[in-house]
Amino acid sequence: MLAGFLREHGAGPAVLVGNSMGGLVCVLLAARMPELVRGLVLLDPALPAPARVLRSPGDAAMLALYALPGVGERLRRDRRRRIGPRATVDETLALCGVDRDALPAGLVERSVAMVDRQSDVTGMDRAFLSASRSLAWTLARPRAYHRAMASITAPVLLLHGEKDRLVPVGAARATARHHPDWTYVELAGAGHLPQMQMPAQVAACILDWLFGTDRKDTT
Repeated sequence: MLAGFLREHGAGPAVLVGNSMGGLVCVLLAARMPELVRGLVLLDPALPAPARVLRSPGDAAMLALYALPGVGERLRRDRRRRIGPRATVDETLALCGVDRDALPAGLVERSVAMVDRQSDVTGMDRAFLSASRSLAWTLARPRAYHRAMASITAPVLLLHGEKDRLVPVGAARATARHHPDWTYVELAGAGHLPQMQMPAQVAACILDWLFGTDRKDTT
């Protein structure tokens, strides 16, 4: 779908920016269709995590349960009914390593109201479970994903939150060591959603890298 969009609407190779599952999609597209990609910005992407960097076996077990079709949907639905909308939002943020106080208050309140109204809870669950399943997939097939990353020829900026609980920062550090030609920036205090927690800092990192990449490409 992404490749089709780029071919139809793009004016040449694009710089792709992806968070979590979006980062995984960007990596796979760059590996399979390099002609469509000029650069990659990966924000806490789904990454293979060596066993030694997994912080919490409990978190890993929960993600494994969420990865099971039908089971994940039922777990999310039952727990949401049991704890209520505000606790649901707080729990999701905590799982991502995000401090709710670091987010705009209006964003948190809108999320609580959305869960309370049940207006798009199915869509929210689908997005969350898709991310969980993509992470489980990369953990289950790390060699294939490593091969995809190794084949990328476009410049890559890897930004990762120090407090990410979904994708431990150790996985990002290991990836950076395996790809010394990538630019790696570790964001102190950030969790799995740095673009929401510190948008100005993330934007500055991307623009500095992008303009530097453009200058290198033209020299």
